[in-house]
Amino acid sequence: EENPPEALLDGVQETHFCQHRLLDSDWRMWLRVPARLVRVTFVQGYGGWDQPTSVRLEVADGSTVDLTLEPDTRHEQSFALDFPNPTAFVDVRVLAVAPDDDDSGWGGFAEVRFDGTPVEPADTTVPAITNVRVEPEGGTAATIRWTTDEPATSQLRYSTETALPQATPPDLAPVTEHAVRIEGTAPLRGYVELRSADAAGNRAERREPAFTTVDTDWTWGVGGWSFHLDGRWRPAPEVFAEDELPLDFVQAWVGGGSWRDWFDADDVRAMVEAGLTPDIIHYYFGDPTRAEVEAGRAAFLEDITYLAQLLADSGVGDRTIVTLEPEFNQDGVPEWDGWNDVALDAMRILRETAGAKVGLLAGDWDIDHLLTTCMGRAAPYSDFVAFQEMRASTQDDPQDALDVVDRAIRFSHWLSRTFLRPVRWGYLMVSDYHGWTELQREVVVELCERTPELRANQVVAVSWMSYLDSPGADGYFGAAEGYKGLKDEHGEGKPAFYVFRECVNHGPTWVESGEWPPGGGPLRGPGCDCRAAGARRPGAGWAALLVVAVGWRCAGRGSYRAGSGTSRPTRRAARHHSEPGATSRQSSGRRS
Repeated sequence: EENPPEALLDGVQETHFCQHRLLDSDWRMWLRVPARLVRVTFVQGYGGWDQPTSVRLEVADGSTVDLTLEPDTRHEQSFALDFPNPTAFVDVRVLAVAPDDDDSGWGGFAEVRFDGTPVEPADTTVPAITNVRVEPEGGTAATIRWTTDEPATSQLRYSTETALPQATPPDLAPVTEHAVRIEGTAPLRGYVELRSADAAGNRAERREPAFTTVDTDWTWGVGGWSFHLDGRWRPAPEVFAEDELPLDFVQAWVGGGSWRDWFDADDVRAMVEAGLTPDIIHYYFGDPTRAEVEAGRAAFLEDITYLAQLLADSGVGDRTIVTLEPEFNQDGVPEWDGWNDVALDAMRILRETAGAKVGLLAGDWDIDHLLTTCMGRAAPYSDFVAFQEMRASTQDDPQDALDVVDRAIRFSHWLSRTFLRPVRWGYLMVSDYHGWTELQREVVVELCERTPELRANQVVAVSWMSYLDSPGADGYFGAAEGYKGLKDEHGEGKPAFYVFRECVNHGPTWVESGEWPPGGGPLRGPGCDCRAAGARRPGAGWAALLVVAVGWRCAGRGSYRAGSGTSRPTRRAARHHSEPGATSRQSSGRRS
């Protein structure tokens, strides 16, 4: 149950590389300095787990070599290397494994060591890529041109709507004016990743939205189609305008149940006319098993067909976004290639009937690294990929909640690199139930301050799941479900709301200003009294926070970490929850 399993570490966690699912796992191994490599040495990991039998090494200029390893031995396995150029890093990818007896998928290396000669004189500056030009040739071919400020190699990664990203053969000729032609058997889709490595092996990587089909400008949104305030149902645009919150999109949850009773084409058109992009979260199966998906496929596609026709009838279907959230995370669904066919059918119906932009929301984390199996054919057809993060005191440790932004940055990096698609943070929720008010605000503070990192990983949108609380709502988080809004049920803003509004309007204006984030100074949070301790002085920056309290310490951005002798909570293999806001009028727009 440990993550990673203690038995896998051989007692030296710092030098043991492991993944839950070893097959297809990959690591970027940075060298201390750029070097010309001469040898690599592997030591296999714990004998009772999967062990690599085929490994591909790729260096900065795009050159590769495949190596064959022996399993069931802890002896060093060493291989001579003869790459044409020096490199600053090596990408290590596992191509094949010898499985263990129980097919758990766990595995790794006890050691990976590279030997080589450092580049002299030392150079650690990557080339600068500028003047990118895309020259389409119909829908399936294009030439990409760019300029570097020093001679460097040329290579591209790209994707089509029917295949995962692939790389062009590297052009090792060092030039400053680069031109690479790509041609697919299907329309080109998504980002193009430009790669140029200089003579020392420092590689610049830049992703360009050459063939993306959704707007890649940054957008903010919240969940809530209408809100019961002042004794009446008030449309979301009216409330947002009153709150001086210039959002870009608004979300509603539909799928199964009684959503057809309250969601109609006129409402969709009204949102667009108010300047908001409708983002429809189609949540249907809810933690399904494979058998449930297969049995419910026809009903699911009928629901999708109804939605597609409704969007077409609105007259603005081509200006809507539909996020398919299947919650496929248990009982054989993640490793089931057949989910691709279900998703492809749904996306085609929505595109062909309504012209909607459609993407797949995979959940909050791909523990088993199986998305390339269950989404490997569907994601290339999608306009974007998405994920969600939800935390509450009824299910989670405070640190797990405070980690959501960091986790989102890492997962978005993996999603964008794996699929070369824009990434939407489908929705974020941290409930303030049971004393988590300050923690909720801390998450919004970190979200705002680290938005540039999210954008660097091709995240193009973030939504807070619920604008208003809905006491009495039920679901996976129990009582906490009703308190996931930025404002309470009466429309009064919580501390997190004021940070969120400031961020949407102006960004993190408090950074380096000597001022607290909006909403006042720190509140008393669970496990740590930051206010009593004087946790942060204005102008010091949240990273300067370091206060010791009894049993806890506030570190970094006011984050709560267990004191000495307390292990960090492990990540569960799956997170199951009921339909978001199933009984909430405010959070999902449901008028139940």
